[in-house]
Amino acid sequence: MRSLSPFCWLCRRRGGDGLRWLLSAGLWGGIFVAPWILANAPNYMAALRGGLPNFAVEGLQLVNGPVAANPGLDLLSTTRAVMGGSFLDFTITTAILLVLAIGAAILCVRRQPQAVNGPGIALAAAGIAVGAGVFLMLPVVSPLLSGPYNTLRFLTPTLIGSTVAILILAGDLIPGRKGGILALGLSAIGTALFWPTMIERVHYAWQYHTIRAFPHATEPLLLDYIHDSVGAARRDQIAKLQAQVPVGEPIIAWVGSPYFLDFRRNPIIDVELAGTATPWAAQALAMNARYVIWQHQGLVMEPFDYLRRAPRASWAYDYDRRMHRAAAAFASRLAGLVQTGALIGSLHDKDESWVVVRLPPQPK
Repeated sequence: MRSLSPFCWLCRRRGGDGLRWLLSAGLWGGIFVAPWILANAPNYMAALRGGLPNFAVEGLQLVNGPVAANPGLDLLSTTRAVMGGSFLDFTITTAILLVLAIGAAILCVRRQPQAVNGPGIALAAAGIAVGAGVFLMLPVVSPLLSGPYNTLRFLTPTLIGSTVAILILAGDLIPGRKGGILALGLSAIGTALFWPTMIERVHYAWQYHTIRAFPHATEPLLLDYIHDSVGAARRDQIAKLQAQVPVGEPIIAWVGSPYFLDFRRNPIIDVELAGTATPWAAQALAMNARYVIWQHQGLVMEPFDYLRRAPRASWAYDYDRRMHRAAAAFASRLAGLVQTGALIGSLHDKDESWVVVRLPPQPK
């Protein structure tokens, strides 16, 4: 049970042993993520040095008109969520986990042996963390991000993993058959809540060969686009565009299929919507790349007018507004550079269009 209850194990240790365990875990965690940190160090250093344009602020000049009010959060809503289920389903699930956590915490406070020496502390910590994530982050933090639905989407993997662990811990907390019956009963409730979503996913996988959960996921236009965007023809198109750039030359690439670019042939500055809102986004334009591959038209490539209108929409929350303002400002600057360059290649396929441009030397 120790492997499932690190909190219990830590609390049974003396202060010195617990501190050493924490320092050891932190050290090995730092070593594990060190390669990723080192690979992205230039971006962090550029942001710390400052002096780079803030595209989110610069984009304010491109967005006119009043901002629409965002809809309120309803934790009891039965409307289908993007990732499946509804807010009511997630609320019921979280409430059950929170009740289990509070019960385990009470047993720990009363120094019940099966709780203190068993899974009680781990169950309490996990359940309270999940409850705080759903009942505090959704109403407080989600307006600062991308709204309740997107925030819930990122919380869902944690909620799924925690639910499994908490139900196992709850079954072990109560000795005998009662613990097993409790765990099975709660599992049945959770399964019943999300059963329609599971049936829908199975149907999608069988009928459309996709388990995408968002609305319109099975529309022929989107299915055709997905088929094209991961197919051999698109790979050859991207390779043909990149072949017009000399080997070794850095490329600013804003395309819908960047995974087909050859990152070994050329250093690639991969531009995407959310990336333009990062503090180091202007590095892409300050690195004196001489070539641009820009997909200026396509199903998933937002046109400039859309980038200007999106921050005023009711679905756009604080982060969405900053992101689309930044993307509009970045696109405006990149368009200015492209207009001064030489068109060396273009491609059009259905509703998708790309250009390859050689930029003039930039002043240092």
